[in-house]
Order: sequence, then structure tokens, then C-alpha cells
Amino acid sequence: MRREVVRLAAACLALMALAACGDAKVQKVGPAIRVIATHEGPNKEKLLDYGPVPVLHQEVKTLIVSNEGRAPLTIGAVTVETGSGAFRSPVLTEPVLVPPGAETEIDVTFQPPDEGDFTGTLTIEHTDENTGTVTVLLQGTGSTVGRIEVEPRALDFGRVGVRTQVTRTVTIRSVGTASLVVESIELAGAPEFSLLGSTSTPAEIPGPDGAVPGGTVALVVACAPTEATTADTLDGTLTIRSTDPAEREIVVTLTGTVNEAPVAVIGETSGVPAPGDPVALDGTESHDVDGDEPLEFLWRVYNKPLGSEAYIDDPSSRTPNLISDMPGRYVVGLDVADSAGLSCLHPDDNPAVPCATREIVVKPADDLYFELVWNHVDTDFDLHLVEQGFGLFSTKDCYYGNATPDFGTEFDATDDPRLTRDDLRGFGPERIVFSKPPDGGKFDVAVVFAKTNGALEPSTDVTLRVFVYGVLEAEMTRRLDTAGQRWDVLSIEWPSAVMTPIDTVQMLSEAP
Repeated sequence: MRREVVRLAAACLALMALAACGDAKVQKVGPAIRVIATHEGPNKEKLLDYGPVPVLHQEVKTLIVSNEGRAPLTIGAVTVETGSGAFRSPVLTEPVLVPPGAETEIDVTFQPPDEGDFTGTLTIEHTDENTGTVTVLLQGTGSTVGRIEVEPRALDFGRVGVRTQVTRTVTIRSVGTASLVVESIELAGAPEFSLLGSTSTPAEIPGPDGAVPGGTVALVVACAPTEATTADTLDGTLTIRSTDPAEREIVVTLTGTVNEAPVAVIGETSGVPAPGDPVALDGTESHDVDGDEPLEFLWRVYNKPLGSEAYIDDPSSRTPNLISDMPGRYVVGLDVADSAGLSCLHPDDNPAVPCATREIVVKPADDLYFELVWNHVDTDFDLHLVEQGFGLFSTKDCYYGNATPDFGTEFDATDDPRLTRDDLRGFGPERIVFSKPPDGGKFDVAVVFAKTNGALEPSTDVTLRVFVYGVLEAEMTRRLDTAGQRWDVLSIEWPSAVMTPIDTVQMLSEAP
């Protein structure tokens, strides 16, 4: 019986426990927001206190928002209310999700627009149902003020020559009770204006400190016209934005005019002079587009044959002379400068190269001559110059057996070639000189292996050189092995001096 009572009591206790469980409420899991600020207000409010900040300087403080709940926290919006616009925070473009146990930061900027005290509020909308909208108090003081001085407020570069550069300096000085922040520097207008050196912004310039003056920054502005510059006058602006509330932007005007470069011109020269003959040079067509005259002239011998000591007799004259001393090609150069001192434009901006050049060919007494040399001490070779249409050893062949044939006008020796040197063995040279070849003439040049002179190894390298007006214009080399070989070298037309290689070797079929 007693055992049954115990069982009944236990059953009753179990029923009472079940009844008690049925009356309990199920708690909902959710986020829990916590905000940490720099200070607390008088009523325990969250407070960001910036203290004194120079006018228009930016001070950033950070709110820490953490989620101490067991479900994600969503921050829907952050709103700043301030009548002065001294406070601002980032605008959320989409909700911010803060996982349980995590935190996020909200940066709030204070930029006092003037001296004095400023207040505001920041509200945070969130999904913590157990906490209302979070409000954070904002306060700060605009204390000291940065002030700017800019000198000068206008830059006049004057006349600036093409391919030259003129610089001017603008000085920024900090003269206020706070450091000055230069927020931006912008150059606008003609592309010929540019800023030199570092101009990175923002840049902070300290203000005066007792007897120590405020800091300064020097801006170097350049004006550099180029050949692409088409305007006669140049205009631009340099805009400086800073934290001086009295002058947030200062505009420095930029002006200048363009000096076009003078042009050097060398006139044509007449004839083909001989060495020592003065060659008249003419720079009278040189001019200045802007009319800045008289021009200054500087002539030079830019290129000349190796070993020549040619010179210009009066390098500063408009019309000097070239005095040559040997045959060959000469290049004279001319530079000019206008009355403002601006030089003409050198190619590739290289002063070593004259602005204008003119090639002058100085000829020897003989317009055309041929020279034959070889590299064997024993062998003998003969040089032939044949009027086209005639054969070797004919009356129109200039060689050792017919040293002065009649070419061109009959019985006129001035247009006839002549063999001036015949070397019977070893090295040469053999030479045929053509002082005045007849216009329209066409000639062939050939070489004949005349004799081995007993050489055991007669193979020889033979070289023909052609000089036009004393200048080497062609050189051809062939190896000949056997006496009786004929090397047809080239043909030449006159007065164009156009040469056409033939360069064929065959055994001689005609005998002298």
C-alpha cells in the first residue's frame, strides 16, 4: 500500500512539472546593438566631442557599432542633422549587415565653417527591436583660422619664343592663426602653360608661431610655345583653393604673347666651282615672321671632305663666301636670330645641326676620271674606256695603245679622254682622265688581264674606282686569275653620271 502511495506522489509531481512547462514562454533570438562614442553627454547620451578645430580643417572621429546579440544586425541609415553643415557622415547606399559578435565603424567628419561652437545629432536606424533609434550628440568648436596670401595675382610672361621656356613664380603664404590647407591647385587655359615641380594637394602650410613667420609654398609656372602653337596671345588661369574662409578660391591670371622663330634660307649657288674659287653664299631670303629685324647671321662649314680646311670668309654676313681647298662635297649651314635674340628652329631641337643647309660640289680640273689598282706585285692589267657602240682596241677606245682618242666633237681635244698613267706591273694605278665629257655621251669601262709576268700564282684582286668631280662615286672589285681575261666593269652616262654595273668576265676575243 505504501509503495502505491509513493508511485502516486511521483506521478503527481510529474504532472505538476508538465503543467509548469506548458505555462513557460519561448524567448525570440535577435540582434543587440551597442554604440561606443568618445564621450557621454550630461544625460548619459552618446557624444562625439571634437574639441577645438581650426576653421575649415577636417577632423574625423569614429563611432564603433557592435552586435552583441545572437542574430545579424542591419544598419539601415545614418543621418546627421546640423544647421551649420559642420558635421557629415557617409551616406549609406545600401544597408550594412553586422554579424553576431562583429562590429563596424562609422566615420563622422567635423569641418567648422567659421569660428564658434557647433552642435548636431547623428541617428542610426537599425533592426534591434529591443533598442530604439540610436542618437549620438555631436559637438565641436571652430577655433583658429588659416589665412592665405598669394603674390602676385597676375603673371605676365611677356613675349616667349617658340621652343623656349619662360618661368614665373607664385608664392603662397600662411598668415592666419591656424595652419593653412591648400586643397587644390588647378591650371586652365592655353596648353602652353604648365606647372613645374611637385604640386601635390592637399598640402598643409603652418601659420606664424610667435616671431616665426608662417610657411610658404612657391609654385613655378612655365610658358613654352611650340611649333604647334597657332595663337599670337596666350591666356590662362591658376586657381588655388584653400581653407581660408575669407578667400576660398584665388584666381591668378596668366598672359603672354608668342614670338615666332626666324627662318634661315640659303639661296641657290651657281656653277660647279674648282678648289680655291670663292663660292658666293646668299642668306638674303632669311626672314622673321614677326618682323623682328635686323637678323643676326651665323654661317658655318657643316661638312667637308676629309683633310679640308675650308672656311667661311665672313660668318656674320648675309652674303659671305665659302673658300674651299680640295675637290669634294661641302655642306654649309646657316643659323639666324631675330632682334629679340630668338634663334631659328634647329632640326630635332639640336643646336649642333644648322637651321638651313646647302650642299656645294667643288670639282677638280677634271670632271671625271677612272683609276685602276690591284694587289699583286708582278701582274699587269690594262684599263679601257670605250665609247658605246665600239669595241675594245678600236679608235674609240682609250687605253695604252690609243692614249688620246677623239671622242665627242671631232678634232676637239677638250672633250676627249686621255690615259695619264700606264703601270706595266705591280699595284697600279692606271688612270684615265676625262676633263670635259661630251653631253649625251655613254661609255663602257673594261679591264684586261694583260700579263702574268711569270707569277707562279697570278690570281689578283683588281679594283676600279670612279671619281665624279673629284668625289669617289663608285668602287668595284673582282678577282682575275688568267692572262687574257676581260672584265667588263660598268657603263656610265654623262652628264647625269648614272652608272650601271656590268660585272662580267670572259676570255679576250680581240687582240690589239
